[in-house]
Amino acid sequence: TRFRMWQFGFLTSGTAAWALDDMLIGGYVIANGSYLTETFEPLQESNWLFFPGGQVTAGNCSATTPALYFDGSGGSQQHATTKIFTVEIEPLVLVNSTLDTSLPTGWTATGGQVSTQCGSVDGGSALVFSSAGTRELTTSNIDTTVATEVQFYLMIGGNPLLGRYCDNAEQYSEGVQFYYSTDLGQNWTLWETYQYDLYKNPQKVTETLPAAARTTTTRLRWMQKSNDGRDTDVWSIDSIVIVQDVTPT
Repeated sequence: TRFRMWQFGFLTSGTAAWALDDMLIGGYVIANGSYLTETFEPLQESNWLFFPGGQVTAGNCSATTPALYFDGSGGSQQHATTKIFTVEIEPLVLVNSTLDTSLPTGWTATGGQVSTQCGSVDGGSALVFSSAGTRELTTSNIDTTVATEVQFYLMIGGNPLLGRYCDNAEQYSEGVQFYYSTDLGQNWTLWETYQYDLYKNPQKVTETLPAAARTTTTRLRWMQKSNDGRDTDVWSIDSIVIVQDVTPT
């Protein structure tokens, strides 16, 4: 990708001068922060391919500091063209919970605790569900009107060969189910089910948020329908992220 700034029309040669100053190409959704920062104090030649007809000077076009000035005499032949670079767009993160020490404000976990009981799921601690009875994680209300994806790491049981000694689930009802609610938790819609025997190793899960779940008061819930008691059929979740995809279309 390259950018070009040029004057597409002028009245009389030399009567339509223009200038560039204080340029930034980048921002918070750019993977590397910024690709071009230019104040022309002094000119960073590595930012540009060419700028025919331009000169760095102060005092023109009301600029009191150095700027890239074009006197307008060349029309479209006077332009500034940036270097070539690859633009990498990052998703805009709306929620990012690492679950390393505690739950976000308003979230509730029943039957689970932050620990390393089953080893690392996505680095550090995870939220591990190993108590008897109900096991579920529920978020507070989240504004998901611009959200597009929910990402998290999931492990059901563990792989002893990798140092994860938590008990494995043995039947379908011991898998993990993913729900959403848009009416303050009065009703829940089943979104996805994660099979009990497919997540013995940690896996990153990415789910596209359904249109019906994009509201100002959406809640998410992960739960296990049944288990055989304490320290059996254990599951863990970590690094829950909700993002807005800002990739140009």
